This record gives sequence, C-alpha cells and structure tokens, in this order.
Amino acid sequence: MQQNIKTEDVKGVANAPNANITQNFYAGTNTNKTQDSKHLTSLPPKNPNFIGREKELNELKNTLSQKDGIVSVVNGIGGVGKSELVYEYLHRYKDEYKKLAFIEISDAMNIEELFKSNFQDGLHLSKEDNFSTIIRRLQSFEKRNLLVIDNLSKQEDFNKIRVLNGNFEIIVTTRVKFDYSEPLNLKVLNDSEAKEMFLSIFQTNEPIDSILKYLDNHPLFIRLTAYSLKEEFLTLDDLKDEIKNNTLPKIDSTDDKTFKEHLKKRFDAHFTITQDEQKKLLQKLAIFPAIEIDFKLLKIMLKEDKLKAKLQKLVNKGWLTKKENSYKLHQIIKIFILEEHPIEYNQISYILKNIGEFLDPENENNIVANSYEAFIPIIEELLKQYEDNKDKYITSVLDALTFLYYSLGDYTQSLKIQQKSYEIRNNLYKQESKEIAKNLNLLGIIHRSKGEYDKAEPIYKKALEIREKVLGEDHPDTATSYNNLAGLYESKGGYDKAEPLYKKALEIREKVLGEEHPYTASSYNNLAGLYRSKGEYDKAEPLYKKALEISKKVLGEEHPDTATSYNNLALLYESKGEYDKAEPLYKKALEIYKKVLGEEHPNTATSYYNLAIFYKDRKECKKAKEMFEKCINVVEKVKYFDIPLLELKRALKSVNNSIKKEKKSKFNKKGKLCKDLTQG
Repeated sequence: MQQNIKTEDVKGVANAPNANITQNFYAGTNTNKTQDSKHLTSLPPKNPNFIGREKELNELKNTLSQKDGIVSVVNGIGGVGKSELVYEYLHRYKDEYKKLAFIEISDAMNIEELFKSNFQDGLHLSKEDNFSTIIRRLQSFEKRNLLVIDNLSKQEDFNKIRVLNGNFEIIVTTRVKFDYSEPLNLKVLNDSEAKEMFLSIFQTNEPIDSILKYLDNHPLFIRLTAYSLKEEFLTLDDLKDEIKNNTLPKIDSTDDKTFKEHLKKRFDAHFTITQDEQKKLLQKLAIFPAIEIDFKLLKIMLKEDKLKAKLQKLVNKGWLTKKENSYKLHQIIKIFILEEHPIEYNQISYILKNIGEFLDPENENNIVANSYEAFIPIIEELLKQYEDNKDKYITSVLDALTFLYYSLGDYTQSLKIQQKSYEIRNNLYKQESKEIAKNLNLLGIIHRSKGEYDKAEPIYKKALEIREKVLGEDHPDTATSYNNLAGLYESKGGYDKAEPLYKKALEIREKVLGEEHPYTASSYNNLAGLYRSKGEYDKAEPLYKKALEISKKVLGEEHPDTATSYNNLALLYESKGEYDKAEPLYKKALEIYKKVLGEEHPNTATSYYNLAIFYKDRKECKKAKEMFEKCINVVEKVKYFDIPLLELKRALKSVNNSIKKEKKSKFNKKGKLCKDLTQG
C-alpha cells in the first residue's frame, strides 16, 4: 500500500482534501454520494406503510416547540416503534427545518466516532476535526434545525449533544430516562391502530380482538404473527386454538421474558429442516448490529446467490424489515438468535474475509473508503463478538477498519487499530513475512501522516527490507515501500535521497503494472512534484502530463483526482511563467470540482483561491476580487479551510483598495495596483 502523493501540489492549501491522484489508503472524497446540502447526514429510510401514532406525532411536535426543544421518546422495552415514530416525524416535517441530521447508535461505537463518520461529508471534515469541532460547527447554523439520535443509552452521551439545543431541536429514542429532556413515554398501539397494522399484513373478516389482546397490541409481535398467518405457517383457527388452550405464549409488554417464549414458538414453526438455508441466513444477520444496513454492503459481506430473494423471504416471514434498499433485524430478534441459535465462528469467518478483501488498504481496486464508512459499526460489532478469535480474518478486518478511520482523518484511532492488528500478526507469522511487512507499511503511513517522521522512517525501512527479501525487488509491494520512503525523505527536505527511490518505484510499476495503472500514475505525479520543488520544470512537465492522461483514461474526466492533475499542471505552468497555459487548466479543475463535489466543498474553495492568487499575481484585480469573494463564500459555509478566513478577507480588502485606486488614477500603469496579500 502506498502513501498518497503530495498534498503540497495543490497551490496554497497544503492539506486540502483530494489533493492527490490515487485513492489508496486515504481514499479521497466520496464521489458516489449525492447529498443534499440541507442533509448534514444521510437520513433513515421512510416507511411507506407507517400506521397510526397521530396522537404521539402531534405531542412530539408540540413538545419540541416548547422549553428546550429536546424530547426523549422512551420505553423500557423494545419493539414498540420508537424508531418508526421519529423516522415518520423527520420525514413528515423535514421541510420545516433548515438542516437535518440523523445518527443511529450502535453499541460497538462511541458517540464521538459515530458523529465523525456520519458528519464527514455533510460538514466536510478534515483530519484535524474532532467531536468538539463538529459540535461548534453545528452550533453555527442558523435556527431552526433538527437532530434525531436513535437508540441513545448513556446519560454522558446525552450531555454531550444537548448543548446543541440552542439552534437544533433534538429527538432521541432510548430505553432509559435522561435528565434535562422532556420524555414522551411511548406505549403499545391502541386497539384501532393494532387492528389496522394486523389487517395491513393479513386480511381477514374474522374477529381478531382476542389475538391482539393476547399480543398486548405490541407492534413487533403483531407483525411477526400476522406474517406467520400470511405465509401459512399456521391458520387463524390454529392460532385461536393456541390462545384458547394457553399453548401460545402471552405477550406482556412490561416483561421481556415473554418475548423470548413467543419468538421461540414462531421460530420453531418457521424454520424447519427444509428451510435450513433461511435459518442460517438469519443467524448470520444476527451477528451484525441492529441498524439499517444497505443491500450493497450485505452483498459484499455475504456473497450469496439470489441474496435479495432470500432476504425478501425473511421479510415476508416478519423476521426482517425492509425499507427502500436497506434491511434491519430488530434488537429483540437479534438477541434471541444470538442466545438461542448462535452460529459457529467457522461458518461466518468468510464474512470477515470478504470485508477484509474488499476494504484491503493495499487493494489495487482503488476503493474510495469514504463511500463505505457504513462498514464501521458493522466491523466494530463483529470485533466485539469475536475478539477472542485472533486469526488472519480478524487482522484483515482490523486493517479494513484502519483504512476507514484513516480515510476519515482519525489518525489516532487508525493507529490504535493497526497496532492491534500488528500485535496479532506478530503471533501468527514470522518477523520476515509479507504479512508483517504490510502492518509495518500501514503503521509507517499513519506515523508520517501524523508528522511523526522519526517514527515512520525506521518502520518504512524495515518494511522495505522485508519486502526486498521475501517478495523481491520487482514486486508492486516493494515498489510501494520505495515510494513511501521517498515521500518521507521529500517531506523532510531530503530531495537527493527521495529521487532515486521514486525512480525505482516508477521503474517497477511500469514493468509490472504497466503505464496505465493508478499506482504508476501516482509515481509519475510524485516524481513530477519532486522536480517542480527542485525547480526542474522541464523534467516535471512530461510526468505531470502522463499522470493526467492516465487519470482521465482510468478514472474518467469528471473525477476529483483528474481535477487535481489539471491543477498540478496549471501550477507548473504558472511557475514557469506560462500563464496562458495555466489559466484554462485552473478553470478546468474548478469546473470538475464544482460538478463532482459541489459548490460548498473545500476543494472548490481551493480552486477559487488558486485562481484568485493567479489573477492577483497577474494584476487582474477585478477577476481576483470575484474569485476571492467566491472562495470566502464557500469557506464561510464549509467552516474549514487551511487559510484563515480573516486572511482571505484581508486579501479581498487589499484587492478592493487597488481597484479603487486604479479608478482614481488614470496615470498609473495598468496592472500595477494589486497589493501583496500581506498588505491591506
């Protein structure tokens, strides 16, 4: 796995996101998500079959508008529909709010990690941003906004988020009661709503009041029982006989124990020997957190033929819920399966293997990690359940988790996870093995990204030494180690040490991977950047052009990394004084960033800034003013930019003063009045 190419190649912004051509390890920005700027996070799916709860929805709305605007939707047991209620409220009234945010709590992750991963795109977070930064940014939004947190369980976590109630109305679902919040005690359905839910699944003209009473109007068990009837696992007469003869466990919504009895009865009826395949799938789903999981993730993890059809069968039986393209196993059912019908580790280890291979930091498929941050709570849950199994499958998902946290800029957490992977592999493999070299390489990348060069250097050297010995010089992984060590030397100003290593990496990649490969493009870009830093522009230009050509062909014209290649080439031409060549390339980079990443993105702001400086240096003050104004407008919205907002405003003021003086004096020569950025 290789370190990214130098972020210094983006003019003016040393740590701008996406200032690289490859998507390895730090995988750039998620270009597959299209997120409304109103939505600070992805929203939960809407349930088109939501039933009843009008009284509770009105009460929730009225309570939010009073006092502190914080409501806890509370019930001590699960399955009564707390989540469904707040999802319906969010979708029903979302047009009344300026900003919307939703967090679904997983027991395996703490709230700070969840905020970082969920708000990554909506707030354009950088590696330096932490939980406090996120809270401050959320507090900066103008009223009125809505934050929904599903399944919050700790008072200390509640205390961390309630500071947002100045400009956010906050709804949390929970099984406990929190201080400083108005509780909405959600009970089971009323008689008419319970009947409506039952009949929406299983239609009958027969009286069902006794059934609903026996199920205590509990939504989860109404659904499970009604689906049992619909799928003909039992008849209505059989069900009534079971109730009459007391052979059907009676649900008591104040007692969790009755839930298990009822689930056992339904499970034994639904999953006979002939349906062992469905039973195993349900057992596998129980190892995941009880959250909405998109089908594309399930497909990656399970790799089963006709998976969607198999999942639908579980939906039809009532064991699984489906909304849009995601599936969820209720916490009550999850716990029942894990306790009563657990699956053996050797039957699910392939799932860990699939995740590890898909999210391998050294995978040549160039996975954009930010697109798959939803894997984080899933991996955390798996590690929590199988922490005693210290094998190659566990290390593979630890590497995947390292990759995901690194892509979010959380280097501290990434390092902690990778150190754990290294410890396990140390007990599994010899010191001189490709597996240990992989750990060392990843550890080196993280230390370098943290600016800890003295720690990174011996680790990089050890990884290179092992790879040369075990894999040989002409191997892509060995080339990666040459590349990473070169990048470290360049960061320290050791150009003479860096150049031969960059060349060595390029030589191997051209030979083994071919010219048209992202890793080869990375080597062209890295070497070009080194030459530009040394002022050897004639050597840099053909390499930058090659990198751009590959990026366009492999990644496409409309890709952030292609935009960065345009930007790098523009910077080179500007350095050479070839302004006519530089300007259209800067504009091209801006055009791509705006189209792919959107107007309100740090990279777009970077492009505006680059053009502003370009025009300022060219004494084209009016154009510089326009670009500075647009840059400032974006920076004020994204709340993140390497150059302080005050400095940008000073630069704009300086340009404005120059324009005013130009108008006053007809004797000044054209283009002599733009002041230096340090003035004004």
